[in-house]
Amino acid sequence: MYRHKYYDNLGKRKEKKEALKGLVEVKAALLNGQVKQVEHSQMTIAQWLDMLV
Repeated sequence: MYRHKYYDNLGKRKEKKEALKGLVEVKAALLNGQVKQVEHSQMTIAQWLDMLV
């Protein structure tokens, strides 16, 4: 989702800085309890939106 890994011309594996920043933000939100876990894989979009509100 936030990670964009690629290989440069020399074959070195790299990752875009924006992706790393996004990953740090997601991890911070998880640690602060700001993220809810979806427990049902068969949840509809409407049910998911109701959970967010």
